[in-house]
Amino acid sequence: MYDDRDKSLLLTDAFEVHFLEMPKFERMEKDLNNSLHRWLMYLDEKLPDALLKELMKMDPQIKKTEDLLLKLSSDEETYRLYEAREHSLLERNSLIADSEARGIEKGIELGIEKGEKRAMVRTIKMMLEKKMDISFIAEFYGRSVEEIEKLME
Repeated sequence: MYDDRDKSLLLTDAFEVHFLEMPKFERMEKDLNNSLHRWLMYLDEKLPDALLKELMKMDPQIKKTEDLLLKLSSDEETYRLYEAREHSLLERNSLIADSEARGIEKGIELGIEKGEKRAMVRTIKMMLEKKMDISFIAEFYGRSVEEIEKLME
């Protein structure tokens, strides 16, 4: 992995990223002698049972993985914990999205409030420049003379 800004700066050589395009793999001829091909076939949800058995015979790690998945999915407590975790993650994401939406709404409301206040202050200044009576301005805006004077500070 290299630095984004300085492509000559190697951050680490102990980490690699590989992108696998399943649609391309699905179209190509499969090679059971290729470990990567076996794993990609194993990840296919529509894998026939006969092929799964063959993959498990050829690759002990795939057998170990399948055994573990079967064990985890048949254990009620593990499955309950899995569902609780999934529910928790969904709830968390929902709360975050809701908070963001409320924050945006609040920001819009505050922005409108500020804009209205600025417009009112500009208008009051113009009214005062035209020598309008401050008590008339206060009455016009439904505020006290003291509030108008404080706004003008």
